[in-house]
Amino acid sequence: MTTPPHYNQFPPEFEPYKICNNANFNGNLQQIFQYVARRKHKGNEIADLEKALDFVRFEKEREKDAYFTKGVKVSTEEGFHIHAPKLHTDFIQYTLKEDPFLGLIYNALTCSSELVLKTDIITALLTLEITRLKKTNK
Repeated sequence: MTTPPHYNQFPPEFEPYKICNNANFNGNLQQIFQYVARRKHKGNEIADLEKALDFVRFEKEREKDAYFTKGVKVSTEEGFHIHAPKLHTDFIQYTLKEDPFLGLIYNALTCSSELVLKTDIITALLTLEITRLKKTNK
């Protein structure tokens, strides 16, 4: 089996799945992160950012469903834990040089705040970047 080239764009220690596992992201947050991480290497940045937005919507729906069906307020703080703080810090340093937008998304995903606020921040960041790319590509 051959690996698509967009999977080989990161140093081995910063493979997106390793970063997601380290941050204990759920499935939706993993997809958001991976679409943003690989967007520059797949040929259609806007489409990948729009897919990331879809997963932000799925995450918001998950939170709403949990609240209305179980009366539970979903928070990522309960399950959130950085397993390897050095990997976390090194990855932030890496993104400052290589991909500041990915760093913004990662920081929004890993900040300890209400999930609603977190998804709103990520929605705003993705929407702004999509708008910027559309203007640039005209």
